[in-house]
Amino acid sequence: MKDYWDLTLKIIYEYYVYGKDNIKEIVGESNSELYKEWLGSFRVDDTVRGSWQCFVEKNYLQDFVNQNVDGSYGIPKELWQGHFKGGIVLPDGIEQIEQFCVNTSCFIIARSTRMLIRLRKNER
Repeated sequence: MKDYWDLTLKIIYEYYVYGKDNIKEIVGESNSELYKEWLGSFRVDDTVRGSWQCFVEKNYLQDFVNQNVDGSYGIPKELWQGHFKGGIVLPDGIEQIEQFCVNTSCFIIARSTRMLIRLRKNER
């Protein structure tokens, strides 16, 4: 997906939540079955495709996704407003570039902090 993490996560989200199989768009035709097997390993029950909730938790991706009112994890956050709309792959203008830089930095820092906290807990 032109190497944008939000678009990759959106495909993974749709795979888990809607059963939409576009995994080959992010890993290629020859690797898609292997990746689907890996995605299936994130299970909380006997689901074949695995669980989006488990995938987010195990990979510390909470800061890259929206949270639903019930506390579950929803659709990934766009790296800039409108990125999920119809084939807009590259930022269009300075405002979207700024949104991309700010959002990406914030998401990565928040995830890194979450992972460090977890590592410190495991050290004790």
